[in-house]
Amino acid sequence: MGPNGNRTGEETEGQDAIEHLQDHESKNTEIVEKNLNLQSIDQHLFKHVSGRGLVRYKNAAKNLIPIRRKKKGEKVRSIDSAGLFSIISYSWVSKLMYKAYSKGISINELPDVSPYDTCTHNTERLELLWNQELTKMGPEKVSLGRVAWQFCRTRILFFSIVYTGSLICGFATSTLFMRKLIEYVQSERRSYTEGLKWAFLLTAIEFSRALLLHWAWGLSYRTALRLRSACCALLFKKIIRLNYLGDKSIGQVINMFSNDSQRIYDAIVFGPMIIAGPITTVWGVCYILWVLSPMALLGMITFLLFYPVQYAISYYTGYLRSKSMNISDFRVRLTNEILECIKLIKMYAWEKRFSQDLLDVRKKEQTLLLKTACLQCLSICTVPTIPVISAIISFLAHIAAGNNITAAQSVLLLEDGSILISKPILKSQAVAINHGTFACNAFDAERERRSHVAEKERQNDLKDSRDKSENEKLSTLLHDARYIDVLFDITFEATKGKLVGICGHVGSGKSSLLLAALGQLRVVEGQVMRDGSCAYVSQQAWIINATLQENILFGAQFDHSRYFKAIYASNLSQDIAEMPGGDQTEIGEKGVNLSGGQKQRVALARALYADRDIYFLDDPLSAVDTRVGAHIFHKLIRGALKGKTVLFVTHQVQYLNHCDDIYMMHDGRIIEHGTHDELMKLGNEYALMVTAISANDETDFAMSMDEKIGPNLQSVDNSLPDKENEVSSPGTDTNTDTATENDEILGTPVLTIAEDLQKGTIKVDTYHSYIMAAGGYFFSCIVILTFAISVGSSAFSSWWLALWIKAGNGLNTTAMHYNATTELNNINDNPDFWYYQAVYGSTIGLMLFTSLLRSLVLTRATLKASTTLHNDLFQKIIQCPMRFFDTTPTGRIQHLFSRDMDEVDNRLPISLTSLMQNLFVIFFAILVICLVLPWFILPVCILAIVYYFVSKVFRVAARDLKRMENKSRAPIISYVTATVQGLSTIHAFEKETEFLTKFNCMFDENSQCMFMCSIAMRWLAVRVDCLSATVIAITAFLVIALQGELPPALAGLALSYAAHISGVFQYTIRLASETEVKFISVERINHYLRTLVGEGNISQRILQPPSGWPVAASIKFQNVSMAYGEEAPIILKNVSFNVDAGEKIGIVGRTGSGKSSLTAALFRLVELTEGKIEIDNVDISEINLGQLRTKLSIIPQDPILFNGSIRSNLDPFKRYTDSEIWRALEKTKLKNRVQSINGHLDASVGYGGDNLSVGERQLLCLSRALLRESKILVMDEATAAVDPETEIAVQTTIQQEFSFCTILIIAHRLQTVLFLDRVLVMNSGKILEFDKPYNLLKDPNSEFSKMIAGANTVENK
Repeated sequence: MGPNGNRTGEETEGQDAIEHLQDHESKNTEIVEKNLNLQSIDQHLFKHVSGRGLVRYKNAAKNLIPIRRKKKGEKVRSIDSAGLFSIISYSWVSKLMYKAYSKGISINELPDVSPYDTCTHNTERLELLWNQELTKMGPEKVSLGRVAWQFCRTRILFFSIVYTGSLICGFATSTLFMRKLIEYVQSERRSYTEGLKWAFLLTAIEFSRALLLHWAWGLSYRTALRLRSACCALLFKKIIRLNYLGDKSIGQVINMFSNDSQRIYDAIVFGPMIIAGPITTVWGVCYILWVLSPMALLGMITFLLFYPVQYAISYYTGYLRSKSMNISDFRVRLTNEILECIKLIKMYAWEKRFSQDLLDVRKKEQTLLLKTACLQCLSICTVPTIPVISAIISFLAHIAAGNNITAAQSVLLLEDGSILISKPILKSQAVAINHGTFACNAFDAERERRSHVAEKERQNDLKDSRDKSENEKLSTLLHDARYIDVLFDITFEATKGKLVGICGHVGSGKSSLLLAALGQLRVVEGQVMRDGSCAYVSQQAWIINATLQENILFGAQFDHSRYFKAIYASNLSQDIAEMPGGDQTEIGEKGVNLSGGQKQRVALARALYADRDIYFLDDPLSAVDTRVGAHIFHKLIRGALKGKTVLFVTHQVQYLNHCDDIYMMHDGRIIEHGTHDELMKLGNEYALMVTAISANDETDFAMSMDEKIGPNLQSVDNSLPDKENEVSSPGTDTNTDTATENDEILGTPVLTIAEDLQKGTIKVDTYHSYIMAAGGYFFSCIVILTFAISVGSSAFSSWWLALWIKAGNGLNTTAMHYNATTELNNINDNPDFWYYQAVYGSTIGLMLFTSLLRSLVLTRATLKASTTLHNDLFQKIIQCPMRFFDTTPTGRIQHLFSRDMDEVDNRLPISLTSLMQNLFVIFFAILVICLVLPWFILPVCILAIVYYFVSKVFRVAARDLKRMENKSRAPIISYVTATVQGLSTIHAFEKETEFLTKFNCMFDENSQCMFMCSIAMRWLAVRVDCLSATVIAITAFLVIALQGELPPALAGLALSYAAHISGVFQYTIRLASETEVKFISVERINHYLRTLVGEGNISQRILQPPSGWPVAASIKFQNVSMAYGEEAPIILKNVSFNVDAGEKIGIVGRTGSGKSSLTAALFRLVELTEGKIEIDNVDISEINLGQLRTKLSIIPQDPILFNGSIRSNLDPFKRYTDSEIWRALEKTKLKNRVQSINGHLDASVGYGGDNLSVGERQLLCLSRALLRESKILVMDEATAAVDPETEIAVQTTIQQEFSFCTILIIAHRLQTVLFLDRVLVMNSGKILEFDKPYNLLKDPNSEFSKMIAGANTVENK
């Protein structure tokens, strides 16, 4: 504001840039408020209340009303408004199915998920039960499985009753009514009326069986949906309260939400069906004793012996599955790490190394998958009558072995991140820490091993002694194993309304102090006190995938005045004006299309807009240049935040003298405290640091030039044209740490490319690619042939047995009992008895052999296919240009390697096995019936037409629903990943509720799609089963009509196969659709394999550069033009310049000027549109990409480290000796730090290096570049996050160690380029100036001179 309260020119310009967005924003606000109101109503109406007795079943009981009319205003009928007849026939979804078939449907046309099935409602129930279990049993004996049983036991019991009813009807069909019908065929004196009676009863009971069975399925689907939603939402609720994930990696968390959630769903759907086993056994024994002699129980004993064998197979399968799941978790985690660090991997040409690491992990996984798949296929193939029971036992054994669900349970048992924070005793204090010692999680493998050792020691010693002091000692030992103390004896206070500066060397504990005050570290001793709400800006800004405005608002209501104030104070006005969509421009994951300075300023704007009492700022000015930093410090920190409590971590001493209070850290302790003047008078560490920096200040030269040009600065600035003035305008910064991303945003307000959701039938190309990956068409024909022989031999054995019984004693007698299996013993008198017996016995051996053969053959084919697809996909993706990774959400790629690969690895092979088996079973069954009853062909043709129509309607709807489910799952993975990465920020802003609410909405949408997929399956199944019952009815009436002409043995054979079809046909059609749906995963993988294009100019011939290239390392840009895509705007415009051998070049310019695009062009992250780049007279576009990048090195502004050891991060290819590595660490001032860590070079580095400070990470990256000894080095403000004293030492090391190298330095702080050989000034993709700094500064009209003068003026102020 101006002196009279009017807006200044800068403010007016910034406001004009966003004023046109206000109407749009007001509409958005109305929509948000409406949604929030509806949500609050839903939560109020359907909030779970425990202890209500039978009243809680009131809504469920309404579904037992036979017929219910559609609710008024209900566009799409939901299950809550359906009656009993509609539910058991699934007719409530018929309209949607036909609409999907005729017109297609979108996710908005699906019925909303029932309020009783939502995450919010069910999480409240599960959390209540979990807390009760935790209180009752304690953390050691608590069981999530037991809680899950309490959660859904009522519905499971009701399911068991309905399912038992369907089993009874099934038994009655074969053992009572079919038997009576065969007896009627045997009799010659009974009337047609009696035959028709049994035929009608047989048909009625079969229809009843089908309806009861599918009602039971519907109940289990809804139960499973509720438990899945409750478990995942509770897991997310727990994660968002944590400060860290303990020993769990992000890969494991992703697997929990993608794969384990599906297994929870499957457990509830299939688990209760185990009751069929004992019921079938008891009924079978009773029936045999009733009909046959006790000797016939020998066959039943053989059947019973199968169960322990099956259990043993299933238990071992579960064991193998648990091991493969652990490897899958590691593979997903490694994939995620590669995706997070893909830019550095490409620039360092490390694709082969990381590809090999991943393929090695996949190879281990493949070995376990092969064993698991062999056992599963053997189980299914040898027992075709009970594939479902096999899957049930297999899964229950898996759970009994302590896997899947217990993975989520271990996260639920982690300690909450929240600690007890009381208010300070003195009301004037905002933050106070009294003698605090704080620890963070020790997650590496070595410390995990030590924790187990400590636990064993504790248990052993407790047996020998119950001494209290000894127990405390061992407890301390256990704490030391699990946690690392990072802060020691901290006494800290921040007075309300004061600016408190925190400084210290790299790794001294500055960031940890802020986290401790926020309550994000474990309190070992002492107390944390805080009075007021908090806002936190981390050293590496956390940005979410949303619009720029949504990143700033962060879930708060829009306030125009406050929003504009935040934008101006954060220096974002000009940036927003230049964005194509203004503040509605989409920001990619991790702010991929923003520069480092822009990300930091967005985070600052978010904090300022939140309007909190206490602000925790972790070195927010390290990513911006001096001018922009001064603007932010004076306008935001000292201006907009005046009167607020600010804890300000910084390495830049010029700001510390403005602080009201200063704390200096060293090795996790506060070593000095006081005002700037007091500390300078003491002459201790703080004074020495400031004095040393002043003595070696690199800005001395700039200050001397300021004396020459300072008097004319005002007139120079006023005379500049508007366009040129933008170079030094406070509305811009001179930094950008991205290459493709930041410039590319200028072309479109939407960055993320929507996923290409396939429609219609699965293309033939998808099946072709899978067949080719499995070994080709010839091998596939062999697989099909083995299935035909296996199932055909089974059908032949039944046919042969019927012929044997029909032959009797070999004479023309037809005396037989009512059942073929109780034929009179006169078959023993048949002269061909041994012939019949030998043929029949041989079929058993043939069935066993072919079953084993087909399981092995199919397993080999499917596993080869999945491995080939996985490896081809990974190789294709890792070779993609950076454009793909910038525009594709990480969650979408992770979904391919987690959920889709799990489908192809584990579920698709089982579906294919069952499908091919059942297809041949149906084929031979219909063939037998038609041979026995030729008249059956006519109704079969009619039924086939009906079958085809019903299945066609279903297939179209099922495909679309499954695609919606897949599409709705990927954002969940991205959201969980982003949440884990931003836990500290979420906690500081107290946004846990908002994030949990958004997660619940996203998960409910996925549950909506998933439930409709399952319901669509049942819609088909109940109709097909009714048609199968019609087949039984037709067969029964034909048998009655042909009484006297048809031998009873063949009649029984026809009826048994007709009954068999009834159970198998709907399952087969459903299997066919499920298999087609599972091929959607193959379709997605194949889509990426077909459409992704590798980086590099593939049409260009590859040349071999001279040996030892590059020698001189001279660089020549000749008429270089470049764009980030075919339709994207040109970013570099006819750029030409030469860099001589060994020159040190500084590159400066405003955001979007094209500085980092030069790096992208040099590393060939983007191919040129025109021109060429030569290194030592070799055109880099003509040589191999890997060969080029191995000769270059880059030190990025955002330091990137990999999960592993310090050694593996510095020397991933093991090319250097320990002494060489130690020398590199010594030159970067890290040797002492590494020597102080347990393990030294083999010490663990956490995910992204999160157990090291940002400064330490930057120095490790510098050490990595020193080891590579590249002739050309690109530095992107590589020391921005280190203290000035360390920076001076490192800069000296760079000048000494890289004296013979050609260095390009992208400068954010202009003082760093003053002593370089030449400076390149960029603007709008063109070169404005390229000369020695001294020559440029001599000319007051040069752009570089204006930038330096402006920066110095702000700093002097």
